[in-house]
Amino acid sequence: MQAETLFIRLRLERNERNDGNDGNIKRTAEELGMQRSHLYKKLDRYGLR
Repeated sequence: MQAETLFIRLRLERNERNDGNDGNIKRTAEELGMQRSHLYKKLDRYGLR
């Protein structure tokens, strides 16, 4: 699962740089093709939130 963790982390960091906000979870979930609630669960599971 390390690859998935890294991928999600990189997406959040990219969104933060591009948007100037705090990682835009909605946009990241859309880019990953998942619901926000699923992304939040993954963030919690991997300690990224």
